[in-house]
Amino acid sequence: MTWHFGSPLSEQRLMSEGCGISVLADREVFEITGPDRHSWLHNLTTKSFVGVSKGDARSGLILDPNGRIKYVFHGVETGESFLAWTEPGMSGPLVDWLDKMRFMTQVETVQRPDLEVVWVGSKEEVQF
Repeated sequence: MTWHFGSPLSEQRLMSEGCGISVLADREVFEITGPDRHSWLHNLTTKSFVGVSKGDARSGLILDPNGRIKYVFHGVETGESFLAWTEPGMSGPLVDWLDKMRFMTQVETVQRPDLEVVWVGSKEEVQF
């Protein structure tokens, strides 16, 4: 991840004012599609995905049988899919684990190396 682009103090000021941009290129993106994605994620994670609508952001934890955190992800509902990102090196194992949990649900998970996470500081609501 880039530490700064030439002027860390002015960049920090822009971020605190809600005007900055940060490219989180090391985050790995994956996508969950299918009509059952919300109920499926609700049943697998520690976060409620019931009633998620376009533009809603969620973070989820997947725990091991002892209650320890196994995977963490963050994402946004686009209306057609749930785009999510996780820490470097974790999307492969996470997508593999999610694929094993599909059973009878209509969902599909795919890694999206063609996408990057860009954080845009904004005091306005972001639309997709």
